[in-house]
Amino acid sequence: QLLGAIASALRALNVVMEYDTLHFHAQTLAAARAQLSEAAFQSAWEEGGTWGLEEAVKKALGVEG
Repeated sequence: QLLGAIASALRALNVVMEYDTLHFHAQTLAAARAQLSEAAFQSAWEEGGTWGLEEAVKKALGVEG
């Protein structure tokens, strides 16, 4: 979900991920895909993509509400 939120935020802000973070991002994305079915991954990605930046940060930090 967070990966979807990140992709959505980068797109909305018209920001390109920095080169130094691309490798970490690719590894994290591959690990998430490996642990989920394609349908589950796509569902989580799409749900995260609907989150606003504030909601994504709260979820990443484990903050309720």
